[in-house]
Order: sequence, then structure tokens, then C-alpha cells
Amino acid sequence: MFIPTTRIDRLLLRTLTVAALLLLPGSVASASPAKAPASAAGASPRFLAFLKSHPDFAEHLRSQRYEKAGELLDLWAAHQPADPEIPLARTHLLLAQGRLDEAWERARRYRGPEPADVFYAVGSFARQSVVQDKAMSPDRRAAVIDLGLVSLAMAIGARRDLVEAYTDRSLLLQERAKLTPDPEARQNLINEAERLRRQALEIQAKAREAKRIEEDIAGGKTLRPGGEVTRPEKVSGDLPLYTERAREERLSGVVLLELIIDKQGGVAEARVVRGMPEGLDRSALKALRDWRFQPATRKGKPVQVLVTCKVKFTPPDAVEVELE
Repeated sequence: MFIPTTRIDRLLLRTLTVAALLLLPGSVASASPAKAPASAAGASPRFLAFLKSHPDFAEHLRSQRYEKAGELLDLWAAHQPADPEIPLARTHLLLAQGRLDEAWERARRYRGPEPADVFYAVGSFARQSVVQDKAMSPDRRAAVIDLGLVSLAMAIGARRDLVEAYTDRSLLLQERAKLTPDPEARQNLINEAERLRRQALEIQAKAREAKRIEEDIAGGKTLRPGGEVTRPEKVSGDLPLYTERAREERLSGVVLLELIIDKQGGVAEARVVRGMPEGLDRSALKALRDWRFQPATRKGKPVQVLVTCKVKFTPPDAVEVELE
């Protein structure tokens, strides 16, 4: 469970409360399932691995022999009742049959690892159904959109870097806006969709940067302090500042950064590994990018290194920085 600390989190939490309404008798979850392609939506690496290791189930699913696929899952569950992959596979099996409401119920009851995979599968299927089923009634379309929004919000709450969930939720918000007559409410949905789209792009950019850094380390271009490699030492630079909003909310916590410090002692690259709300992560990033260091050395020669940096914020305005 995530604790709402920002406007984004509070928005997610408000969205999650809609789930209770979806589960009441006669609610949209009880409506007839939307027709959709007989394929598993939102397939995660975990589910793809499950299909690879269970070719019989994969073939039944591909050939739409759903009863046979279900029998295999029952057999495996009897021998391995605690296997968390089986509930995940059952969810995908229901989705392959277009049984969205039942898949949503199963996702809600899921208690295994990586719940984001299950919730994303349901939300992704809802998004695909809305886009592909042109014969869906307006009421059913609204119901499927709302269910998908809830499920994708839960996926984001469980895994904040699941970029596909941000993208699909953005698309569903755009579809919801089309069904919203009130101009202000419609514009709010459009704005939120755009915010999620930008957030997805930021997550993708961070992932690419992290991969590039890993490749530099593997290739020897960038080193980590330790052994023959000395630690860089700070020479100059201002501490990050509390943002006004963070000070008002008395937020406390730690921003975790990774810095690449070049041979001249400058910060060549900086990225947020674990952020904080209300602009504190941006404040930390902005300040440390301007720091200067005595460069790290190896056998007396300056080298480029990757260091982890903790920036601790303590209200009302105390800030500490520690290089690990």
C-alpha cells in the first residue's frame, strides 16, 4: 500500500476508491463482458516466461482451447497451490476469453509478488477493448474505461516505473474525456492524460540513461570508488534548498542520486534514483550538478567514477548531503 504524499498520489488514491463502487452488486463489474481479441493483454515478462515454461498451456491459449488451458491450471494448482504464477495465468486466461469483470475480481484477490503485473494486464485489456470494440455501447464503454483507470492506478501504485501503465492510463483518460460533457471536467481529464504522457517519457528517458551508465561501467569507461579507486572529495557547491511547498507540508525524507564525476572533478551526469515529491528531487539534482570535486584517482591518475549521493531533507529547512 502506498502513502499519499503528493498531489499525484492523492489523485491515485481518489481513483482507487472507485474500486469499491465497481464491486457492488449491479455495478459495472457485473455488466456483460466486452468482446475483445482472444489474446492475453498486457503480457508481462513474468507471464511470457510462464508461457515459455508451460508450452502446453501456451498452445491451448493460442488455439483458444480455454477449457483445456483451465484444466491444466487446476492440475498445477493442486500440486503447487502456493505458486504465484498460477493466479497470474488465470487472470490472462480470463482476459483471453473477454471476461474482464472476472479478471478484475481475480486481480483484486491477488496476493502474490509483483501485483503490478496483474493489475496492468487488466487495465491494458480494458484499454484495448475500448479502442477495438466499436460496437460497445456508451454506458459499457464508460464502465470499461473506469475499470481500466482503477486497475492501472493500482498498477502504478505498486510499481512507479511501469511506463506502460502510465501510457495506457493516459490513453484511457483521453477516451473518458470524449464521454464527458462538462467542459471543465473534460479539460481536467485531458490535462491529466498529458501529465501522465510526459511522466511516461521521463521514465523512459531515465531508463535509457541508467542503461547507458551500466554499459559505461561494464566497459571500464566509468568506475566505482573502492580498492585502488579513491573517493572524490567535495571542493565547492551549495546545498539543495527546500521548496516552498515541501516546507509548508513539512516533508522529510531522502533523495537518492547517482553522479558521474569526471576526471576534472565536475559532475558530468546526474540522475534521480529515488525521488521525493513537491520538487525536492529537482532541487537536489539542480544543486549537485553544480558541485565541484577533487577527482577520484586510480594509481595516482584521475578517473571518472559513479557515486551514490544521499540528500536528506529534515523540516523546516535542514539539508544534509552524504556521498556513499
